[in-house]
Amino acid sequence: MTTSTNGSNNGGDRLDLLVDQIGRLTEQIAQTSVNIDKLGEKIDKLGENIDSGFAQTSANIDKLGEKIDRGFSELKAIAQAQQQDINRLVEITDRQAQTVERQAQTVDRQAQTVDRLALMLERVLNDRVSSN
Repeated sequence: MTTSTNGSNNGGDRLDLLVDQIGRLTEQIAQTSVNIDKLGEKIDKLGENIDSGFAQTSANIDKLGEKIDRGFSELKAIAQAQQQDINRLVEITDRQAQTVERQAQTVDRQAQTVDRLALMLERVLNDRVSSN
């Protein structure tokens, strides 16, 4: 009977050990499941942060694009205004050149008139001297 009791006791110890090991494995599985859930939450949060970062970066890129577009529009408007100023200056310069040309023609006519008057005065003076 000792042998049978010993054998059955040994089997009971093994069974207790097996139950104990199954209990520890169950605890480890439960803890692993909790850890997996926590990691899943962290991954979800990281995904949200990444999405938020991408959204913010995209918004910043859009704002920068708008600023660049506004800058180009402003530069275009400035360039157009400067071109209009240049065109006005060209027109004014052309008009001034025409005015200078007309003034030169007037001075030339006046010089011819002075020459004619000088000749007439010379004739008159010569006629007076001859008549005296």
